[in-house]
Amino acid sequence: MGKLKNLAYVSKQDQIEFLNSFDNVFFDLDGVVWLSYEPITGASDCINNLKKLKKRVNYLSNNAYKSPQDIATILNKLNHNVTSDDIINPIITIISFFKNINFNDEIYLIGSPALRQAMVHAGLNVVPEVSIEVDNELESFLQHYDENIKIKAVVVEIDLTMTYIKLQKCVWYLKQPDCRLVVGMSDKFAPVADKGPIIGMHYFVECLKAASGKEPIYVAKPSQYLVDFIKLKFNITNPDRTLIIGDSIEQDMGTAIRGGFQKLLVLSGTATKEDINNWKYPEENKPEYYIEDLNVLNTIIKSVFPKI
Repeated sequence: MGKLKNLAYVSKQDQIEFLNSFDNVFFDLDGVVWLSYEPITGASDCINNLKKLKKRVNYLSNNAYKSPQDIATILNKLNHNVTSDDIINPIITIISFFKNINFNDEIYLIGSPALRQAMVHAGLNVVPEVSIEVDNELESFLQHYDENIKIKAVVVEIDLTMTYIKLQKCVWYLKQPDCRLVVGMSDKFAPVADKGPIIGMHYFVECLKAASGKEPIYVAKPSQYLVDFIKLKFNITNPDRTLIIGDSIEQDMGTAIRGGFQKLLVLSGTATKEDINNWKYPEENKPEYYIEDLNVLNTIIKSVFPKI
């Protein structure tokens, strides 16, 4: 594809053509709209100006630590004017996956309190979380193996209280031949401003895959399940007129590839100038354009469409 182009430095005509090339736009949240829920300068103005250009805006996040309802509340405080229906995160797609296959068996969950609450509210049979204290002796550790518990699905999502025993329980359950491994967030890292990044679930999932021999079923970015879900939910019939704006080369740009969407990479989150200058990812992940952040994109919008 050649060298990535900074959208801020191409001709005004190229900028106009780019902004006219899509009708729908999906924004990632962490690293694009905010960092640790602190707004990135210009993000809300950029999104509202795109709405003035008659673009349909939705949000596509791999963060399941808050429900879509809570995310909408935060966004509205930042002047985004959204509803929870505008937001898709792994809470939505995990529940959708189990509902689509009429799953009624027991589920072991590693995940956020918001995900657990939503799954239980949706009628899924999530086994209760039990606080376990383990001393540093193998014999004591192995006593937590219970061969009588029949778990038919293990769900792995980001969990800030992750422990060794939680991971080992996943392995024990996944050793059962009919137990599925369902994964939401599969990012390697997540941006959280100066104190980050924090470790994503990718490495834990790879560990479970190797230990259990089970292939994960991915239902968040950049999975085909997620792409099919949003195409159906938002009635996307012309994917080439849909744009993904994200900071992750693997997750966001990967979603765009699977969906046949356009892609715009921002450098306000995980992707860096080093990634741009020394591309080490699959060539297909490379977008035509990148931008520093949404504030720069907003400046471009106001420059080429001064009457909005």
